[in-house]
Amino acid sequence: MGVRHSWRKQGLGMALLRHIQREFYQRGLHKMTLNVDTLSSTGAFRLYERAGMHTLFQYHTYEKEVRAGKDLRIQG
Repeated sequence: MGVRHSWRKQGLGMALLRHIQREFYQRGLHKMTLNVDTLSSTGAFRLYERAGMHTLFQYHTYEKEVRAGKDLRIQG
């Protein structure tokens, strides 16, 4: 789900989320799970909290660029 930057702050995200919640409920699905990047500048996680959702768990992803170098396993 997403709302283009120029259309944000007009209630569209909440309206979409409420619509999705109603559809899920009517189809017998009484739980929904979303993944969100809490570092994103969109603030999507705040929208989900305002819609009554809560954090179930968090995880961190680490990355490091590995550059080419000398293979230390080879002696000589």
